[in-house]
Amino acid sequence: MNLDLAGYGIDVELKEGDLILDAVVLLRVQSADNLIPALVISNTPGLDWMLQIGMIEAARDIMRMPNEED
Repeated sequence: MNLDLAGYGIDVELKEGDLILDAVVLLRVQSADNLIPALVISNTPGLDWMLQIGMIEAARDIMRMPNEED
């Protein structure tokens, strides 16, 4: 199954001319036959495990940054 994330409120602000190089997507999924939700990760083709981990760690750092709106 292919998934279009637009229906889930995923929004990224890019400037004109910005080019997306890679993406890592983390989903919380509950299958029809299991009551326990699971985490599923996917990334762009060709993204190696080292860059995937680096992107995830960088995302953790961004999430820990103080929110400028607070």
